[in-house]
Amino acid sequence: MAGWRLYLTDRLIRRLEILEGKPSTLCVWMQPERVVFLDLQNGNHLGERAFEDDAVRAPRPSPEWRAFVDSLTGPAGQRLPLVRASGAEIHTASDGKQRLDRISTPELSFELDGIETRLDLGADVEIAALRLDPASGALVILDWAGKLHLFKGQARVGIVETSLDLHPEMRPELALVSGGSAIFASDGRQILKLDAAGARLGQLDVHYTLGALALSPDGRFLATSDLETGVLRVYSGADLKATHQRFATDLIAEARRVQLVPGSMSQSAAVGALALSSKGTLAFSVAGLVCVTNLARMKRVPRAKTSS
Repeated sequence: MAGWRLYLTDRLIRRLEILEGKPSTLCVWMQPERVVFLDLQNGNHLGERAFEDDAVRAPRPSPEWRAFVDSLTGPAGQRLPLVRASGAEIHTASDGKQRLDRISTPELSFELDGIETRLDLGADVEIAALRLDPASGALVILDWAGKLHLFKGQARVGIVETSLDLHPEMRPELALVSGGSAIFASDGRQILKLDAAGARLGQLDVHYTLGALALSPDGRFLATSDLETGVLRVYSGADLKATHQRFATDLIAEARRVQLVPGSMSQSAAVGALALSSKGTLAFSVAGLVCVTNLARMKRVPRAKTSS
């Protein structure tokens, strides 16, 4: 696909997500509770929504609550994996039957086929990051002590100690392969790959200031941004070896501009958000600009030859 870019706002873009469908959709979260939908292929505007809604506080189950969660979809009817509304977080699996609700900081509830179960992590557990796999409903929670809490549905299946050393100034990252077969976790200095049971499969020491991290749903590609240099790097999800890299500014410069009137963007602005598809389509934001490109437009990183 041809690359494109679109200036959307004077503010920082918060989050990007790619939803498969017809058309495939890029969700651009302008604010925690407001999203703009763009056609992934060409940047055409597909609509936008804001999710401030008192229904998130409605008793459950209730018709108001059910109507609200059923409305959390993209333009092609795809379930939105994560929606923030009225201070709550709502994580939804792609079939809509499994959902994790974080209504307040310590309170988590898992819903399966309309039946809700409270998840008790323990009074001393502070959540750093969490992910619900949209395909399988597998839930992984990373706490600030560097432990992974693994759930299958509402059932806890394990707690795993990692070597991650989390600090508030370095954003922790957590990503899951679709189906929950592998977990990628980072403290900003290293990226760990683990299997579904938490056994370590690989480690990548990051020798730059890690910004954002994105994993393709099939786990083939892992993308990162360098906050200091603006370089985007892509690694093989199989062995964490570097495969592609390029300056974000170069990718932006050669991308087709969607709007006629250009917006203003500082050349020193860092990459903010990343999203990556299984087909190698890479979306990233710099300040209020979003750019969509693909791995073919990046430079391949030569693999070291192994001696026979």
